[in-house]
Amino acid sequence: ERDFGAFMSDFPEHTRRRRANRLLQLAARLVPYQQVQMAQALTDEGRLEEALQWYDSAIARGDTNLTAIIDSGRMEIGYKLLQRADRRLSRGDLDTTGRLLKIAQNLMPAEEDLVKRYSAEVLIQEGHRYRGAGDLNAALRQYDRAMAGGPARRG
Repeated sequence: ERDFGAFMSDFPEHTRRRRANRLLQLAARLVPYQQVQMAQALTDEGRLEEALQWYDSAIARGDTNLTAIIDSGRMEIGYKLLQRADRRLSRGDLDTTGRLLKIAQNLMPAEEDLVKRYSAEVLIQEGHRYRGAGDLNAALRQYDRAMAGGPARRG
């Protein structure tokens, strides 16, 4: 796109200027679709953070025809992040779990209750850690926060 723009400004009288202008307009319309394709490929490879960047770029340049596809792709990434968060939680990695849940919550506003259940479980696990360290007041604060945020998963 930059090359076409440079051509247009460097050679304002060139006989192929009209064709270059049409190609530039075509490229501007196709780029968001290519960005979505790149995001989908990166999602399939598990490179979720990079995929989100491509979806964000497509949103900025895309048209309304892409909105549903982009929303669906972002939702898919949200579910994959929840799976990662679940694995991290089972390993006791509460910091990473919390970070993944925050990202997933932004991607999946319709699944707020699901994310809240995971978040509540993180708070409960933090409470257990404080209790194990002998800090009962901090443990109770985390348990209260978990109860206020929603029911924890059972299992």
